[in-house]
Amino acid sequence: MARKTKQVQRIEEMELALDGAAEAVKAFDKALKQFKRAQPGINKLLDYYGSELWFDDMEALENGKLPEDLKCGVLSEDLPYDVFVNYQDIAIRMLESATKALKA
Repeated sequence: MARKTKQVQRIEEMELALDGAAEAVKAFDKALKQFKRAQPGINKLLDYYGSELWFDDMEALENGKLPEDLKCGVLSEDLPYDVFVNYQDIAIRMLESATKALKA
């Protein structure tokens, strides 16, 4: 079997880079579309969290006025807060990645 030349090795390496880049771009595009679709709900949640309605709902929960089987993680302090912090962190990282991509 013939030895691979540096040129052939380089082309093979670049093919692997192309395949990886194409896969990453496709996956990121899909995730970004999902992220954008979620933004109206996130904004709605931001408006609700800590609002008068949120406090009213929290009081109803604490006074046993809501169904026991009602999922109400939204009335916790930690779960929504964690989503907001992660949301902001992702937005910052996207800006940083976009800046690097545009400067490349």
